[in-house]
Amino acid sequence: MTTTNIAIPAPAAVPAVRVDRLRDLRDWNRLVIATVARGVIATILGMALWAVAPAVIGWHPTTVMTGSMEPRLQPGDVVVSKPVAPTSLHLGQVLLYDDPDQPGELRLHRFHEAGEDGQIITKGDANPQADSTPITRSAVHGVGFIRVPYIGMPVMWLRDGEWKKVAILVLALTAMAFLSTIDAPLRRGPVVAATDDDEAGEGLPDDVDDLLIPVLVDEDEDDDADVPSGAPAAQGREGRRRLPARLFALIVGSAVVLAAVGTGLLLPSKAEAAPFGAMTSTSASFGAASSFSCLGRTVTYSPTIDYAFNAASGTSETDLGSSGTTATLSSGVTRVAGTCGSSPYVTLDGATGQVTSTSTTKITAPSVFTVEAWIRTSTAAGKVIGFGNSQTGSSSAYDRQLYINSAGAVSFSVYNSGNITLTSTKTVTDGRWHHVVGTMSSSGMVLYVDGVSVATNTNTAAEPDSGWWRIGYDNLSGWQNAPTSNYYKGDLDDVAVYNSALSAAQVSALYSAGR
Repeated sequence: MTTTNIAIPAPAAVPAVRVDRLRDLRDWNRLVIATVARGVIATILGMALWAVAPAVIGWHPTTVMTGSMEPRLQPGDVVVSKPVAPTSLHLGQVLLYDDPDQPGELRLHRFHEAGEDGQIITKGDANPQADSTPITRSAVHGVGFIRVPYIGMPVMWLRDGEWKKVAILVLALTAMAFLSTIDAPLRRGPVVAATDDDEAGEGLPDDVDDLLIPVLVDEDEDDDADVPSGAPAAQGREGRRRLPARLFALIVGSAVVLAAVGTGLLLPSKAEAAPFGAMTSTSASFGAASSFSCLGRTVTYSPTIDYAFNAASGTSETDLGSSGTTATLSSGVTRVAGTCGSSPYVTLDGATGQVTSTSTTKITAPSVFTVEAWIRTSTAAGKVIGFGNSQTGSSSAYDRQLYINSAGAVSFSVYNSGNITLTSTKTVTDGRWHHVVGTMSSSGMVLYVDGVSVATNTNTAAEPDSGWWRIGYDNLSGWQNAPTSNYYKGDLDDVAVYNSALSAAQVSALYSAGR
């Protein structure tokens, strides 16, 4: 049997330059698609690692299953809680603890206030009221430290029987794994297969060479007599080279699917962020970053000045408000690192510590305004924030201020043909975090403590002046129950000024959002 090659006339030859350009375009497309696919896979695996790895050192990864901690925590987020001593628990922390209302379940809520006999009263950020059952400190497993967004969504889908979403995820991840290998021939380099017919097809594109096909003319001749030796060999090598790539894609795809879908299954627990109470529909926005966002509050209600004290080090403080007025931390001010349950803050020593504006330009004191701060102190002394006509040192004109009076209560005061002061009925020098806010508008003055109005009056004006906002220190001489020291001593966080009077609902929302 004899086999011979018959050349089928080809269409007009395709210019070699055009063929090369098309081939380059195809190769670049493969490279870009594969690189993006590998990036997606690496991101998913990295997030899965952040969610699971801390369990090795005794931390507690948990999947948030409900929305009562929105907008800070979304259903499907994984929160890793760090074990802490019961004596280290304090107001504002996000706690993982045994659910007192559902035995065998866990709950992830915020430390809202201290109860009787050392108990803790908790509350979901999105719930209008505190949880009805207090917990003991021994029931707490840890404090929220790391948040990995959305990586636990497959757990929720499995719980709710949403198999279609699970199947789509598996198919999508498998497709990503396959796409990550399509540039394998480019990374190995070109394949050169020598054939006996190279000269016959010289100068023609590969697709034209393929038009040379064997024709059977004699069944009795040796099947391999005149078959080009190079072509089958090349095909065999190409087939052998493609097989490992496909196997690699299958292995990677399986690994990614198991990691992404199984992450939640491997997690030791699920945190029900309270199965009761109203829930907000507010959603958080997450951007790509080298580290996962912590639970720092979102800037809302358009403050003109907002110092969150979130920097890891340094004496310069960035203003998150619209004025962009950078501040300087003096000696006596120490930064304290934070966690997802307790954001970073600063400690003032009560002797020299203060925060001052770096701008040398005076601003006009607002006639309608809000001053806000989170404080934690055990000392009845010092100005928290106020307006003064001196950038540093002691001002000669000063009002629009929050300060801790000699009795340990918080006072909010302005000057309008005399000192006008509102004071809380309860003290705030109990060593716990408190949210203090003062507002003035055409409706009068209001003092809020921990989201609740505690004092009001009908005064609508303050002394017209120009100067700077002062934090942690300034003159208090002549004011009602002025403390013996003008320096605030204690912890300070989220100090803000608004050129508007926040409503009671807005103040309550800021308090509920926490630090």
